[in-house]
Amino acid sequence: SAVVLGAEMREDGRLKLHTVYRLAARVGPFESTTYRRFSDFVKLHAALKREMPHCRMPRSAQRMLDARLRPTAGPSPSALEKALGPKASKALGPLEKTLRPPGPEVRLRLLQRYCEDLVTLPELAQAEATLAFFWPSSAPG
Repeated sequence: SAVVLGAEMREDGRLKLHTVYRLAARVGPFESTTYRRFSDFVKLHAALKREMPHCRMPRSAQRMLDARLRPTAGPSPSALEKALGPKASKALGPLEKTLRPPGPEVRLRLLQRYCEDLVTLPELAQAEATLAFFWPSSAPG
């Protein structure tokens, strides 16, 4: 089994904040906890597609990828304000929200569903990329 336990903010070496997701995995009597960024899930999906091109990927993978791409679908709210002025930007109201990246809570739910789907598909659950992803390494989170 694999579970996304939560999300937390961390700083990288350049003092930029990013979100990491805490994962718990269990295989038989063995358990592990590791931390991964959203981009790590995207890389996992790409690796699984390369490793297993014949295998059908879970539908949750596309929803996860869509969440990653949504922020690039249009200009940022601050760019709108610069281009249109503060009054015009405020008039856009709900549109502005669609231009913001999904928050950690939304991504957490998407990632949880993706993890559940991965472990229920035996071929994907036993893939080398999946096993390496859920078991700790010396790489920083």
